[in-house]
Amino acid sequence: MTVNPGFYGSPFLPEMLDKIKELRNLKPDLDIEVDGGVTDKTIDLVNKAGANLFVSGSHIMKAGNVKDSINKLKELIE
Repeated sequence: MTVNPGFYGSPFLPEMLDKIKELRNLKPDLDIEVDGGVTDKTIDLVNKAGANLFVSGSHIMKAGNVKDSINKLKELIE
């Protein structure tokens, strides 16, 4: 979790990036899924930290166009 759990749309906790990096260093082949606060502003950060699976619920659901929002997130990590 990269947010304090329990509240839909909670803000991203940047201090989790170090934990993602540490886990990636410990387990290079592990799938690391990030859930919470994943937006067009944070997905590149968590991707570069080492996450390779992303959950972006509220960001996508609040978007005017869901498909465009998903495509933009994909572009940001390619």
